[in-house]
Formats: sequence, structure tokens, C-alpha cells
Amino acid sequence: MTYEEFLAANQNKLVGYLILSYFSIDPDTIETPCPPAQLSEEQLVQLKDRLNECIPLDFMITDLWDWDIRFENGEELSDDWYFEAVFGSAASLKSCSEELVQFFVDKCDEYDIDYNQSADDQAFENLIEKEATGFVIAWRKNIISRYSQQYSAK
Repeated sequence: MTYEEFLAANQNKLVGYLILSYFSIDPDTIETPCPPAQLSEEQLVQLKDRLNECIPLDFMITDLWDWDIRFENGEELSDDWYFEAVFGSAASLKSCSEELVQFFVDKCDEYDIDYNQSADDQAFENLIEKEATGFVIAWRKNIISRYSQQYSAK
């Protein structure tokens, strides 16, 4: 099924969510999909492999891989964070980025990774926040770009 076919098949549900959002305090009425409850362990690994292929590589966040520190495997950051980061709404961007910032800073401290070349810790955290936000935005865009075109569940 293509993205357009999916939208056509679900347009009444999607219009329903849109209309409900007009009456809601929180216009983000569509829940973020949480695949772990629906998939076998093998299917979950396959899904994450596909989504991880869309990880943008031009951000400081992926520099952690040089120290074999992985954030995308669900062991360090939870599956809830992972699926909110990739499938979440614009409203969840800040919380996903903040958690990634905290993870990055904690790992820099834990492994004595000297990224903070400034005497100003706040400037360093602001830089990491900008990087983390850009990273999540780019990851989401890469997924949309790849899978909204010709995705087939087969």
C-alpha cells in the first residue's frame, strides 16, 4: 500500500481527528503509534532497522557512535522515546530533544568525552539542544521522504 492509498483508505478517520482537534484543548489528538505492542520481537527489530536507515549522519548526536554508544537500539533510551522521536507530533519535538540532550551530556560525562570546548556550560547545552532538535527533525523528515513515496508493507 502506498502512502496515498493509505491516506485514501483512512480519510474519514483522519478527517474525524481533524474535526475533533477543533474542539480539543490539545489539537494533537492522534496518538503516537507504539509498535512494540503490535509486533513480534523480530518484526520490531526489522522495523527499527528500516527507521534507523533514515538517521541523519551530519549531527553531533551520531558522534556518540565513535565511542560505541547507541541511542537508537532501545537499550539506553526507551522504545517510548524512540517511537515518539520518529513518529511523534511537532508538539513532542521539544521533549524528545530534551531527553536526547540529557543522554548526550550524561554520556559525555560518563565516558569523559570532551566536547565542551567552552568555559560556558550553558552555551554547550544550547549547542547540544540545537543539534538534538535538528537531528530529530531531520530523522522525521528522512522517514517521511523515504516512506511516504512508495512504501509497501511487503
